[in-house]
Amino acid sequence: MENTGQNIFIIINSPDKDIQECTRAFNELCNKSGNYPDILNWNHVKLYREYKEIPSVTWKKFLLNSSVVEFYGEERQILANSEINKLISNSADHSTANIQKLNSLLNMTEDKTKTNTRVIIYNFVDLTKDEERNPNVRTLKGSDIPSSISDSIQNTKNKTD
Repeated sequence: MENTGQNIFIIINSPDKDIQECTRAFNELCNKSGNYPDILNWNHVKLYREYKEIPSVTWKKFLLNSSVVEFYGEERQILANSEINKLISNSADHSTANIQKLNSLLNMTEDKTKTNTRVIIYNFVDLTKDEERNPNVRTLKGSDIPSSISDSIQNTKNKTD
């Protein structure tokens, strides 16, 4: 693939001329302002609407190509990790919404090949009035807190004192 001075997002070495053409067009579309990373959510019909020189059935073939599927997975992983890092670095905002978002991103990015791995994130936040009234919210107090957690809390307090 020749370098036209634009960023190359995906390289697929395929003898299939349709895949080669879609790869070139995909890189071109990615370079258009505002398309990346949203383009990762486009289906074959949206790709056709944005690049009519390639029929939607060919775009579908491209999207189903194993190398493209792998590329999409890698890109989504990178984007999710970036979002996780942003949420973690913004440690001042411990809103329930951000904690839930972080938990969802962590679940989405966990290595599916690992088994018997359990990650529990405990976070101490003040609940909003709506959260206090929500029947799905459980507040742990005193003896409800697992000893491993209360021990960790005590160890942390001892280190900071």
